Amino acid sequence: MCIYLFSVARRQINDEYSRNKNLTKEETINALMKHANDVEEVLRTTIIQAVRTEGGNYRAVMRKDVQLLTNVPYKEMPNQMITGVKNGACKENQ
Repeated sequence: MCIYLFSVARRQINDEYSRNKNLTKEETINALMKHANDVEEVLRTTIIQAVRTEGGNYRAVMRKDVQLLTNVPYKEMPNQMITGVKNGACKENQ
């Protein structure tokens, strides 16, 4: 999955560069560069690489830039919060 994600990101970067390579307005170029830097930071700080081990499990390869978030255990939502959703329909549409 990681290889696929980075391939898609690289293709998108190349497509955007090709589409915008003739821009001359400095304001537009600066805005696009800021966006590119923001995207690069998100990819660098939120994506980890997993390597498959001999036993068929995966080992996470953590870079120093990856931001670790608090792991919150899954809790089932109370029925009164999701009335209608469990049955496949929103309450308003019933």
